[in-house]
Amino acid sequence: ANVRHKKLRLLFYKITFFDNLRTTMRIFALLTILLLRRTLAQQRPSLNATKFDRSVSYRNNYCDVLSQVYGNVVKLPFALKGRNLNLAFVDYTSTSDESIFFGLNEMGEVKRSDAGLFVMLIDELATRAGFTWRDSFAAIPLLNSEEDGNRTWTELLLWTTDTYDVAVDFFAKTPERIALGVSFPEGWYDSSVILVGRSGEGELSLFSFFRPFTVGVWLMIGVFIVFTGLLYWFLARVDTVSDARDLGDKPLSAIFLASLAFTSNFEFRPNTASAQLMAFSWSFWALIVGAAYTANLANFLINRERTISHVTNLNQAVLYQTPICMKKSTAHEEYVKNFYPDANLIPLESHEDTFLTLQAGDCELVATQEDTFRLFQNSMFVNKQCNLKRIGRTEQIRNGGFATSGDNGDFCTSVVSQVLDYHLLQMKADGFIEDALNSFGRSGGHVCESPTALAMNKSTDSNSLNVHDMGGIFLFHAIICVVALACSLLRMFHRRRAERFKNANDKSNCEDNEHGENKNSLNSAIRRRSSLRHIKEIVLGKTGDHKRSIWQYADHSIVTSLRQVT
Repeated sequence: ANVRHKKLRLLFYKITFFDNLRTTMRIFALLTILLLRRTLAQQRPSLNATKFDRSVSYRNNYCDVLSQVYGNVVKLPFALKGRNLNLAFVDYTSTSDESIFFGLNEMGEVKRSDAGLFVMLIDELATRAGFTWRDSFAAIPLLNSEEDGNRTWTELLLWTTDTYDVAVDFFAKTPERIALGVSFPEGWYDSSVILVGRSGEGELSLFSFFRPFTVGVWLMIGVFIVFTGLLYWFLARVDTVSDARDLGDKPLSAIFLASLAFTSNFEFRPNTASAQLMAFSWSFWALIVGAAYTANLANFLINRERTISHVTNLNQAVLYQTPICMKKSTAHEEYVKNFYPDANLIPLESHEDTFLTLQAGDCELVATQEDTFRLFQNSMFVNKQCNLKRIGRTEQIRNGGFATSGDNGDFCTSVVSQVLDYHLLQMKADGFIEDALNSFGRSGGHVCESPTALAMNKSTDSNSLNVHDMGGIFLFHAIICVVALACSLLRMFHRRRAERFKNANDKSNCEDNEHGENKNSLNSAIRRRSSLRHIKEIVLGKTGDHKRSIWQYADHSIVTSLRQVT
């Protein structure tokens, strides 16, 4: 019985151990899953106060933190360590600004990658200061004239700082807002008011005459001028009568004459068929290319926008009643309205709309902020041709960024502003903010800051004729050049062959003439001998043998002359 009891006990302990082990593993797995979800999952906004509803507040009380700072219990940079801040992000979801500033994904969560400039900066602040925020934040919809009427961004800022610990956006720091109790940590956004226009309007462009053709077409023109000149010089070398001039040892002169055809001055003087064929092709090429250049240059001149060279600041824009686009209900709109009440303003809903309206020609200037233009100037959507530029001087210098309430008594939120101010200064000093702005400024698809990129984008203007447009005439001329070269080589071959045949005939005629002369001399000698023999027989028959020695001497002379002939 005791043994059985011990066995049962041991079995019970084993079962209990494994049950506890399973339970422990389940708890560990659950904690791991929760930790992973907390680490990897994308948080959703958990603070959902209705916009402009002041009956709800999510502000934390930081008076104990402020007391510790003033009592030197904790250093200011670490005063928020371990605290959770309730933040309010201005939500740019489903707008053109989403990829730059802040936006949520399809599930209404913070994006895992490319969450926006605001999230990058807040995460860095949280890491340096030691606070958390992802479990308690709100996404505030943008101002909408249909829903919010004539409310301004200043009113939205005041409500946000009264309802949340930190308002996350690039709010401009103005005296009016400070007077209303808003506290601004160190500004990381250059909110200076500037004017933006389109390049090429009212400014001298030294290379605008190149615009009818792309860089590729200009290079092909240069190559074909050199190629044609050298080919024409080669034809002159092959056949010295190809041209009325003597170009046999003057290749540069041939290239110069070929280049004159592009200016409608044709100086070739062809004599042979191959040279004439090539000259015709080159003149036809010059006619087509010159006509295309002239027509496209006229098109550029006709389609030039109205010049605004006389407008360099807001005073002149007001004087000439120049249409100015700007985002409505913003601090810089309030500035323009207050200081330039007669300005011809066109208020629009978003920054993107202001630049698109400028590109469409419905306004001639955009009044915006320095860093706003910096972020949008590389956008393929609003500045594909890199033709947006600053106009004149900075109208008003100021910065912007995050904001909090200036409260020092009820919630002591001012200590939050001081901590953020310290770390933002550090982030500016070590270049983090500059790098962040540059990274999002280059996220638009291309780079327009450098003059080289600007020139390349201008050279690839959609109205410029490219290689595809002009390639046909170049191919036609190349084919004609090949035909002309083949004709010239064939003519040279036939000429040399004819010369060889003529030389052979002349030699044969000379030999025939020599043989005929020899044959005539032989026949003459034979006739002479026959005549002498006949005379001999007559004489011998009449005179007898005493005359034989004379005729023997004659026979000897005839034989001697025959031997000389043969």
